[in-house]
Amino acid sequence: MAKRAKFFDEEIYPEAEAELVGYAWLINEFQLSVPAPNALCAIVPAINAKRSKGRWLIWGSRYQPEAHWFSQLVFALKYEGVDLAIMRSLFGTLAIEDVSASIEAEITGSYSRRIWFFYEWLTAQVLPIEDVTVGNYVDALNEELQFGCAKTKVSRQRVNNNLPGVSGFCPLIKKTEKLIQYIGENLDEKAAKNIGDVHSDLLARAAAFLLLSDSKASYTIEGETPPHNRIERWGKIIGQAGMRPLTIEEIERLQEVVIPDGRFIVPGIRCVGGFVGEHDRMTNIPIYQYPNIYLQNQKI
Repeated sequence: MAKRAKFFDEEIYPEAEAELVGYAWLINEFQLSVPAPNALCAIVPAINAKRSKGRWLIWGSRYQPEAHWFSQLVFALKYEGVDLAIMRSLFGTLAIEDVSASIEAEITGSYSRRIWFFYEWLTAQVLPIEDVTVGNYVDALNEELQFGCAKTKVSRQRVNNNLPGVSGFCPLIKKTEKLIQYIGENLDEKAAKNIGDVHSDLLARAAAFLLLSDSKASYTIEGETPPHNRIERWGKIIGQAGMRPLTIEEIERLQEVVIPDGRFIVPGIRCVGGFVGEHDRMTNIPIYQYPNIYLQNQKI
């Protein structure tokens, strides 16, 4: 009888004998309720060199880590980069004693110190471990895999915090050949040079045209046909964007500029819900689009 195919995140395993590794292993083993990485890693003992198959990155048996969260996380940091959502969810399932013991077993290792740093940075819990006093500083984020920022030394783990954000909000971008190529083209310098070669009057006219087109598009999305002077007023306040601090009073002022006639509206901040999208052609009732929601690793 043939073996039943195995699946992970709605993907068939790349080979019948494949085993999950890295972040995919952690998600599967601890049933973490987080989105899986775009690229999934698996070990296939029969192969010798790393290769890819669709969404899968396939590694040979010599890359196989131990079936323990610490070893699997080390593999993930080494080859997949940093995934803060998965790490935060993982740390929430682990006993603090297990985390401390695993880190202290290799206290001077670069990956141990990085995992230690991420644990305290993400959970705001201080592990019962003495500060490291020897060894070179290691970057929290491997900038060969992902884009980092200016480094701040964290003496406790001797780690350079080069994460582009804070623990509550830190968007990470993987380095790809295309992004590196675009960066190498210095598009910002080319744009500045091209703009510098154009007369300021022509730029002003182009900006006004784009603002007016954007204004018309905004009303088209809402299914409205406003008078031309309202579009001009809308374009005017868009042109003022960034000139003043965006306070409640400023928002109300901008509303007054766009809709000076308050007979048919309630001025001020809206207290009820609004809808932007498609409407039923017959009833004009909003047609809601429900995005995919991940719940316990299942799409609903």
